[in-house]
Amino acid sequence: QVNFLQKYRINKDDLIPGDLLFFGEDEKITHVAISLGELSFINARGYVRKESIDENNSDFSRKLADLFLYGVSTKELLDSNESA
Repeated sequence: QVNFLQKYRINKDDLIPGDLLFFGEDEKITHVAISLGELSFINARGYVRKESIDENNSDFSRKLADLFLYGVSTKELLDSNESA
């Protein structure tokens, strides 16, 4: 998955609802979440929860903010599959 999704990488400022957020250390993915937009996302860590990597958001998670690696544009991924 990591290799396949490389060309759809985006930075956190370009995330829109439905995009994927990848977390980990040293480029090793350990966690994935689904963007809700504006740096908020849903993910399962013991249970499903809403969190954010925006320090100004009440759902901010320092741990996940520190582990954030990159986002993946699901729109670009889906658009590329339609044209294939």
